[in-house]
Amino acid sequence: MSDQNSEQTTETTANESGGATQPAQTGVVFTPEQQAHIDQIMSKVRKEGREAAKKELDGQQQKAKEEAEAARLKEQQEWQKLAETHEAKAKELTPQIETLTARVTEYETVITELLEAKVKALGDTAKNAIAALPGAPDVLARLKWLNANEGLFKTQQAPIGTQTRRPITNNQQQQQPTDGQRPIVRF
Repeated sequence: MSDQNSEQTTETTANESGGATQPAQTGVVFTPEQQAHIDQIMSKVRKEGREAAKKELDGQQQKAKEEAEAARLKEQQEWQKLAETHEAKAKELTPQIETLTARVTEYETVITELLEAKVKALGDTAKNAIAALPGAPDVLARLKWLNANEGLFKTQQAPIGTQTRRPITNNQQQQQPTDGQRPIVRF
């Protein structure tokens, strides 16, 4: 505030009883023109104070926005670096994936051929049994199942002419037919 508003005049008055002097306080009185001029100056000072405070606030807000933007860009650059790293790794692994996919396809072809050959060798019962497997297993699972159960589909037939006879015991020798009779064989 202005010194003029807080300024007060003091007068010394004599006390009739003791002769001591006391300061007397009276307010300063301004003319209407002076008061209008003081009000104008005060208004201008207040307006300048508000404008300075607003500029300071706007500056702080702008600074906060810039800091937030800088932090976002920094974070985004880190994500961008991470994304670039992952992209480079993906490009590096793509040929390996293609090679492995080609190998898997080749192996599936070989397994399918093995299964078909084994089914053909074991016959129609094996083919029907594989078709009836529950859950529609893949080719490898069918081949494993067939290998584990291969004995179920093999028939044990002795080749023609290699049939064996039981040895003849003494009792059977005595019962040998004579004169074109057929022998009696007991099982």
